Amino acid sequence: MNNSKITLFTDLIVWRRAASSITSNIAEGFGRQTYKEKVQFYYLASGSLTELKNQLFIARDVGYLQPQSYNELNDQLETTHKLLNAFITKTKSFITNSKIKTNSKI
Repeated sequence: MNNSKITLFTDLIVWRRAASSITSNIAEGFGRQTYKEKVQFYYLASGSLTELKNQLFIARDVGYLQPQSYNELNDQLETTHKLLNAFITKTKSFITNSKIKTNSKI
């Protein structure tokens, strides 16, 4: 195997790890008991998503991806990022709402 194939193979492993980290952190956050804990893991997933977007950007720049493939993948990642951010915002609203309800009972 030549160096370029080894590098590509290594990069694919990194991309898969980052991609699986996104869903793993969402799943772990979903399993947590408090909304604050959930949000922490959703933010970790967001960080992994940003890492994957960066790796995709590098792959395009070094010629691993054609512009059309890059654009399609990047669009999917952008949509995923928007959905995840909305999910984080909604989950955080439960934290705020529970504080309001707790304070109004005092």
